[in-house]
Amino acid sequence: MKDLVKSINQEGWYKSLISDCQAILVKGFWDYRLTLIKTYHNLGKRILEENDNFERAKIYGEKIEQQVAISLGKSRRTIRYAIEFARKYPDLNLLPGGENTSWHKICNKLLPEQRKVNEWLRSFDVWNFASIDERYGVECPGRIPYQIIANVLYYFTNPGDKVVDPMAGGGVLIDVCKEMGREYKAYDIDPRRDEIIKKDLREGFDEGAQDCDLIFMDPPYWKKKEKEYINSISSLNREDYIQFFKDLIPKCKTVLKPRGYVAFLMSNYIDYQDPQNSIFTADYYKIFVDSGFIPIIEIQCPLSTQQYAGFDVARAKKEKQILIISRSLYIYQNGKVS
Repeated sequence: MKDLVKSINQEGWYKSLISDCQAILVKGFWDYRLTLIKTYHNLGKRILEENDNFERAKIYGEKIEQQVAISLGKSRRTIRYAIEFARKYPDLNLLPGGENTSWHKICNKLLPEQRKVNEWLRSFDVWNFASIDERYGVECPGRIPYQIIANVLYYFTNPGDKVVDPMAGGGVLIDVCKEMGREYKAYDIDPRRDEIIKKDLREGFDEGAQDCDLIFMDPPYWKKKEKEYINSISSLNREDYIQFFKDLIPKCKTVLKPRGYVAFLMSNYIDYQDPQNSIFTADYYKIFVDSGFIPIIEIQCPLSTQQYAGFDVARAKKEKQILIISRSLYIYQNGKVS
């Protein structure tokens, strides 16, 4: 079967077929996105025309948005975004982004903020945030929802505290710190923005990280995105990968203030073919405890099910394998006595 697949892939007619199909899909998805954008633009424009013509907004105010949403079976937020979209971009030809534009990006990056104060704040030990807000960080493998970081900063830091991100990725933490009034130091072996300092953590922290109040770590979940990272610890074998954390975690104590915190976000890595190759969050837990850190709490931050396609689910059921969406955020406190 493998030889047949390899033979087909090498055939010129098959390469041409796939190329044509890919072009059809790309055009189809772009046409769909453009149609959706035009639809919401026209919707917002029509509602604005009604208000402008009859000045009904002066009488009904925001109740117009609410009632239209109910009548159309849409959320009030969707109607508000449509109105703001038509108001801000009366001419769609001036809309930035080109073919990379989508309705999601328009709502989350181009329109005025519609969020309630602290709408991200959670009171329980499950923080379920699936979508990415384009206003925080830049494109990066493993980019996480800003709400996870916002909750960490709310509960375990105060305004003016110094927060260190040694694996900054796209810099989501930087933008959250700016918004919440925290100082920050961000490092990465492959910086994606100017505020991130190029740093190989195997060399330890620099002086800028000294006396920090919190270290936020969202490392690569070993092999899960190995192909998408450059010069990453994902390329290490299991023994060297674990050793990396055995070396790094004690170094965190040297830069943290007494009673400072480490927030460590990690998912289990399961190898069904070779269970001895699996790595559990409990493995990291042991390293932290052995290094003198005090466990404070474990918070569940589930991954989105959208990371798996339909065929992934079907294959997993057939092979009797459980797909992993669980992810744990551990908060550890520095064991130093002040």
